[in-house]
Order: sequence, then C-alpha cells, then structure tokens
Amino acid sequence: MATSTVLKKDLMVFAALMLTALIWASSWIFIKVGLREIPPITLATLRFVVATPTLFVIALLMGNKLNLKARDIPAIAVLGLTGVALQYILEFIALLYTTATNSSLIINTTAIFIAVLSAIFLGEAFNKRKMFGVVIAFMGTFLVVADGTLSFLTANHVFGDILILFGAVTWAVYTIIGKKMIGRYSATMLTAYAFIFGTLILIPVALLELQTTPLSPISLTGWIVILFLAIPCSIFGYVVWYYALTKMEATKVAVFLYVIPLITMVLAALTLGEVITAYITVGAALVVYGIYVTERA
Repeated sequence: MATSTVLKKDLMVFAALMLTALIWASSWIFIKVGLREIPPITLATLRFVVATPTLFVIALLMGNKLNLKARDIPAIAVLGLTGVALQYILEFIALLYTTATNSSLIINTTAIFIAVLSAIFLGEAFNKRKMFGVVIAFMGTFLVVADGTLSFLTANHVFGDILILFGAVTWAVYTIIGKKMIGRYSATMLTAYAFIFGTLILIPVALLELQTTPLSPISLTGWIVILFLAIPCSIFGYVVWYYALTKMEATKVAVFLYVIPLITMVLAALTLGEVITAYITVGAALVVYGIYVTERA
C-alpha cells in the first residue's frame, strides 16, 4: 500500500514536470505571438506586473515569512536585475529578430556558463569532462546560428541569437548569486523578492519604450499571451520545479530541461512555420548532449 502511494506521487511529479516542460517550451511561441502587437519590454513588464503579486501571495500562503534583511537587499536587487529585468529584456527583444527554435536552443547554454562561473566564483571543479561538454555545446550553438552558411554574420537572426546568448549569461549570474542566497531564504520567497526588484526595474524602462512605441489597445490574444507567460510560465513552472527538487534528485529533474528545445522546435514548425534544417537538428543534438555531459560531470 505504501509502495503504491509513493508510486502515485512519483507519477504525479513526473506528469507535473512534463507539463512544465511543455509550458516553458510553448512560452517562446506565445512571446512571438505577443510581440506582434505589444513592444518587447512592455510585454515583459506586463508579464511580471501580473506574476509578481501572484507569486508573492502564493509564497505567503505556503508559510513563507517576510524576512527580507537589509544587508541582503543589494544582492537580491542584482537577482532582480539579472534574472528578471535584463534576462527578459534581452530575450523579448531577441525574438523580434530570431526564431523561437534558435532561442530555445541557445538559452540552454546557460548551463555551460553556470559551470564556468561556478568554477571561477564558487571554487567548483572544472575537469576535462566538463570542458568537453562546453566545447560540444558551443559547436552545436555555432551550427544553429550559422545554419550551414559561412555568410551567417549578415543574417537578420544573428543579432537576436547574440542577445539570447547574453541572456544565458545573465541567467547564469542570477543562478550563481541565488545559490549563495538560498540558505537564507526559501527558493519561493527568494524568487518572489527577485521578481519584485526586477519588476521595479522593468516598469520605468517600459515607460521609456512606450514614448517611442505607443501601445494600441491590447487584444484578447494579447491578454491570453500575458496571462500565459505570467501564471503557467512564471508561477506554476517555478512552484512545480522547486517542489520536484524536494522529491527527486536534481540530476533527474534537470533531464526535463533537455526536452524543452526539442518540444519548441516541433511547436514552432507547426504553429509559426519555422523551418527546421538538418544543420539546426544536428546543432540541437550537440547542444543538448554538451549540456548533459557538463551537468553529469
């Protein structure tokens, strides 16, 4: 009976993680659709204007307390800057130029930057196996960006691809700083605080954007995009992810990240008509394998 109960819980966690992977993979499609009528920084800001108070309430309902310490404010402000403001400004602007497929693949190189920064700032080992994974992943990234042509630097999507790569770096910085802070706060509360600071940074930047790019009345589709990015992506995904980490080994949970770019590729081809070439397919395989090798090492 006890075994049956444990099995059911494991299956529920597995199903929730698969749903999270599907949601996060779909987010790139929703962003592309939302950008058709909402400027990028404004779209990112509206996402967090909805997500931040919602996550904050959920954190309190989960039993978290308001225990923000003054000495931690600078570090948490940097979390908001790197993991919320810069991260999504870069991603959303990038998607004006590049594809959902490229974005989903390149952003996963954040695992590579985390490995490098962890070795530099946290003293974690960086062995030959990790180096091999880094090289393989970046070979795959090059294939995705170049897409079989040596004149790829003149392609429109390259600017967006570079912005996504910078987004991967900012997320790595967010992760390293967050790792140092996680002992003082719960993961949910720390995320909520980062959301608050990130939103406060995004709002004035969005107001500046609206001075040059006026916002027309948002359609029903636009609001669906905003709510999808705010609730399933930013709330459900985070809560499930951290819950899963309390029930499963981190390595097993991380496996679900590997399927996200693959799902995005299929969804982007079906909904946005994005072309998946042989070079992108091989590059995707190399990126995923390189990240897998790095994390396993």
